[in-house]
Amino acid sequence: ERVQTVEIGDRGWGKNLSSSFGLGLDHIKTGPDHILFVAVLLLPSVLAFRGGWRPADNFGKSLWRVLKIVSMFTVAHSITFTLAGLELIPLPGPRFVETIIAVSIAAAALLNIYPIWPQREWIIAFSFGLFHGLGFASLIGDLEISRSTRLVSLIGRNLGIEVGQVIVVLVVFPALFMLRRTTFYLPFMKIASAILVVVSFGWVTERLFDAPPVATKAVDLFIEWPRVMWIMAAVTIG
Repeated sequence: ERVQTVEIGDRGWGKNLSSSFGLGLDHIKTGPDHILFVAVLLLPSVLAFRGGWRPADNFGKSLWRVLKIVSMFTVAHSITFTLAGLELIPLPGPRFVETIIAVSIAAAALLNIYPIWPQREWIIAFSFGLFHGLGFASLIGDLEISRSTRLVSLIGRNLGIEVGQVIVVLVVFPALFMLRRTTFYLPFMKIASAILVVVSFGWVTERLFDAPPVATKAVDLFIEWPRVMWIMAAVTIG
């Protein structure tokens, strides 16, 4: 037929915001490197460093550390996410950004094993959060849309990312706090951190040198959505 009718849907800002929110939330489910970065920073948040890692005595102090980590990560990635998304700063190539994101997980994990800078996780969250924001901005970097439409999309996606991030923290943090006094928590933190170092360097080789996606497949196998959330929720309840 020479004539076709195409339904492009609701172009209003409300539809844009809600759709972008869903896409941001979906990015948390399909982009495990961002959540693993937050998770590796949460591991020592229920401990205090006094010549070595010790269980934290106060829930409020641990919660404050978590709030600082999440807030600083949010502030940092929101800055670069917005600036790059609005094309106010250049967006580096995805190979560079994704490699730095992988390195951020390794750096945070190594500091759990060798705490040369203890109880400063919020600084790490902010510093590397700037690069994570560039990774988020790549989600809309190629869209041919107006600046106002792009801004609404940025806000929606950022809100979706934050909600997904908060859900993970709410599920994981209570379990970590309850487990902090057990004899296996410190070995668990160090082993988990060591595994994440290996995974991170696997991602680096994949993203820099186009190596076979062994690390990616291994991570996807263990944290498949939504199974991983049910597992974490069961651990927390237990």
